[in-house]
Amino acid sequence: MTNFNTALTCGDFAQGRLTAVIDVPMGSCLKIEWDWDACVFHLGRVEPMIFAKPVNYGFIVIVPGDDRDAGDRWQTLDDLGGRRQQRRAAQ
Repeated sequence: MTNFNTALTCGDFAQGRLTAVIDVPMGSCLKIEWDWDACVFHLGRVEPMIFAKPVNYGFIVIVPGDDRDAGDRWQTLDDLGGRRQQRRAAQ
């Protein structure tokens, strides 16, 4: 299994790139958590389907906070397509 603690970086901020791991895909009711010490994912809990995630949800790599929890990130479909590139080019 990939050790995200060492395999990835936060990204290239100068180029506007941020590396995030999507650990809870859109529509999922599984709460998956990254264990920084064991370097593995584990199932935290199963939520009722009524609480299925409306967007991809994940964490920013190599940014554990004081509580050892990674920086959170959610991602919409708009983030995945050409519109993101257009916005970046327009800036």
